[in-house]
Amino acid sequence: MGNEGLGAPELEQLVDRAAAETGLREYGDDEFNEAISIFIASANESAGLTEAGVAAVEAEMHRVLVNRMRFAEDLRLHPEILEEDVSDPIIVLGMPRTGTTKLQRLMSADPGVQRLDYWRLLNPAPFPGESAGEARIEAAHRAVEATKAMMPNWESSHPIGAWEVDEEVYLQVFTCKSFIQTTNFHTPVYQNWMSTQPLDSTYSYMKQLLQYLQWQDGGRQGRPWILKSPVHMATTDLLVDLFPESTLVYSHRDLFTAFASICRLMQTAWEFFHGTPDLKALGQVVRDTFLADLEKHMALRKSMGDKLDILDIQYEDIRADAMKVVGQIYAKAGREFSEERRQAMLDWEAGNLQHAKGRLEYRLEDYGVTREMIASDCPTYLAEFG
Repeated sequence: MGNEGLGAPELEQLVDRAAAETGLREYGDDEFNEAISIFIASANESAGLTEAGVAAVEAEMHRVLVNRMRFAEDLRLHPEILEEDVSDPIIVLGMPRTGTTKLQRLMSADPGVQRLDYWRLLNPAPFPGESAGEARIEAAHRAVEATKAMMPNWESSHPIGAWEVDEEVYLQVFTCKSFIQTTNFHTPVYQNWMSTQPLDSTYSYMKQLLQYLQWQDGGRQGRPWILKSPVHMATTDLLVDLFPESTLVYSHRDLFTAFASICRLMQTAWEFFHGTPDLKALGQVVRDTFLADLEKHMALRKSMGDKLDILDIQYEDIRADAMKVVGQIYAKAGREFSEERRQAMLDWEAGNLQHAKGRLEYRLEDYGVTREMIASDCPTYLAEFG
């Protein structure tokens, strides 16, 4: 069980530690201060964190502040960062566990795109004195090995690596208004607060970090970003506003299977942070987060009409013939699917077979959820996509 007597440090302590490391003090605005304070308070009050969980939360918030300080300083010195053109990414949407990761990583094998490698997501701001990310890459290798040691089941569901591509939600973490903080931890107060918050600033900051990473990598050079995240379901309108030339792709899978798979992945994180987690509470968090966002997405499809142009694809088609699916995506994006690009993706696929690192079993009933509950949460989606 979690240790109720433990607590993460307060914001002032965290800021002092980050300032001592960076030699900087500026890191953001009052909106960020409010978000991180509510998250820390919620973690302290209700998460029941293990001792290792407290240490992990503290390290995570330290990383957030250090990167914000370094980014703010680089923006002060180089305002041209915000002139970088990131208007036309390919963005894969959909519930977790629906093949979105495979699609993002396949397309990121294309040598002519920009990749969100994990080492860049973990620390978007360069370390002092590094020239090509060497120190950040080494830090990411250490983080990956630590994750594997702390959560040995994680790779069975979501393989990780310093040079492996991952989703841009890790950039949203730097605003402290991110779904990761509502799903990796049981923090009801923070989750309830998040459900009432507009996320415009979260998305604006995410865009700025993409511009920052592109600037570090020599600028656009004709390369679109390959992005993906389930967090965009309820905020697809913000994506369209910030990335007006984007190509949106939505991956669909049997909802009941996807739901149980999401719960099993989250269980791995909760077991580390909370010891023996409340699986029924976990199931409710998934309902309140992902299923609620799914219905919000369906409402956006209706309200935005032709402004929301989405290519709908099927999980089973990704499994059966991923190259055909990528061909459809590239055609929609107006991007040539050359033999060189195809071969690079085939090479990646051959080296990353599904379930190569194990397979976890999962059942809806383990999380106190029935098919009828899911159907009642998502009537619009199920009526449209089954």
